[in-house]
Amino acid sequence: MAFKKRLRAYRIAQKLSYEELALLCNVTPWTIRRWELGLGKANEEQMAKLIKLLHIPEEINENSMPIKQRMGKDKSTFFKGCEYTSSCKVFGIPLLAVQLGLGRNRNGKRRIAKGIIAIGNTAVGVISLGMMSFGILSFGLLSFGFLFCLGVLAIGVYALGALAIGYISVGTLAIGMYSIGVISIGFEVSFGIVAYGHLAIGTHAFGDTMLLLANKQGCFLDSTAMKTVMLLLAENDYPFLIRFLLTHIPICI
Repeated sequence: MAFKKRLRAYRIAQKLSYEELALLCNVTPWTIRRWELGLGKANEEQMAKLIKLLHIPEEINENSMPIKQRMGKDKSTFFKGCEYTSSCKVFGIPLLAVQLGLGRNRNGKRRIAKGIIAIGNTAVGVISLGMMSFGILSFGLLSFGFLFCLGVLAIGVYALGALAIGYISVGTLAIGMYSIGVISIGFEVSFGIVAYGHLAIGTHAFGDTMLLLANKQGCFLDSTAMKTVMLLLAENDYPFLIRFLLTHIPICI
């Protein structure tokens, strides 16, 4: 007997409706209907729940083959990716979610990890790590962070990357309100070899107030330039990091 027919028979034998079985398996009633119609397949975790709930002999699965035997036969598929979702949840969100691997996951969906801590090809979480990551603290090749992000391309309030875009940005190319980089574009303050900004400090500086760096005997700014910096500090409410950098630039006496 095909698995879809056996599933229906075992469900009816246990006197469970679509809705009741779906609730126990943490899926939708339509998912149960699809399994019974042969339009979809239960994954290993879902199959284990069905076996336990419906008292199905363990050798039965969607291919009428023992689960362990099928896993052994299809190792290339089984080890193609790593999936994990923590049973511990905070406000209904898994504490840890992992979705790593090639292609789609075992449910045929794109690998997107969603959790408090998310690790995956694409990761979405409070703390996220992935090829593409979105989070409050985000780390990845393409990183988007609501607070801090680190990546080749980093976009966030505090951004650190090869290309960094943020309120405070640090990178090879840094763009932001306050920026530090080889090429630095800062709407308020910029530090860099090439610096563009209202206050531009660099070897090549362009802006309303331009301070040229000259590394001579361990100093970078002369006393006149430092007086300009101190005046700007008194007139403007710069963030702590920017104030720290401005007050610790070695000066030439």
